[in-house]
Amino acid sequence: MLTPEIVNVLTILAVAILLFVTEWIRVDVVALMVLVSLVLSGLISATEALSGFANLAVVTVWAVLILSAGLA
Repeated sequence: MLTPEIVNVLTILAVAILLFVTEWIRVDVVALMVLVSLVLSGLISATEALSGFANLAVVTVWAVLILSAGLA
């Protein structure tokens, strides 16, 4: 049975996939929008949303994205 939480997650996922495929908005912005929408909808807490940024691999990928955006 579909609960309201599942419907919210599937809606956010469908919008994210649409934006990823069409590239109307940059990919990194879409990823941040998904993160923010999950927090604002109450599906995850802010602590859970930001916990991934404590991982060195995530910080490294973000640093590379920032550097590549500055060179483009």
